[in-house]
Amino acid sequence: MYSKIRTKSPYVILILFVAFLDQVTKSYFIDLFSGVFLKGISICPYLNFVHAWNQGISFGLFQGADYSNIIFMVLSSIITIILFVMLYKNNSTTYSISYSLIIGGAIGNIVDRVKYGAVFDFIDFHVASYHWPAFNIADSFVCIGALLLVFFSLRVKN
Repeated sequence: MYSKIRTKSPYVILILFVAFLDQVTKSYFIDLFSGVFLKGISICPYLNFVHAWNQGISFGLFQGADYSNIIFMVLSSIITIILFVMLYKNNSTTYSISYSLIIGGAIGNIVDRVKYGAVFDFIDFHVASYHWPAFNIADSFVCIGALLLVFFSLRVKN
């Protein structure tokens, strides 16, 4: 059992790195926007940094639902635990990396829900007047991990 845990340590480090990177970037932008009235910071014609709090799930869905923060915190925690079990049980490097990215991102957002009662989002991509819902580093890693899982799953079956 100890050797199994030891073989998973690089993935635990990846999980911690993703969660840490997410929290550091969020902390930076929360500090940047605090005390200053800014609608956003334009980086280039298609990217802004904004100040947005999300009590719903990814991309602001279910934002106004009653008790949404508690419900989504519990659901995220359950999914994260299931992914930890899947990470522990599998022997595939590619799947382990995918699970680790998702778990790290989920932990980053769970920390926000516990700490602030909502998830802080700050990345705003847009084309002309169409804006993709604001998101954060954790959301990015969850999406990358999920896309890798789909890619690896399709690649293995074909």
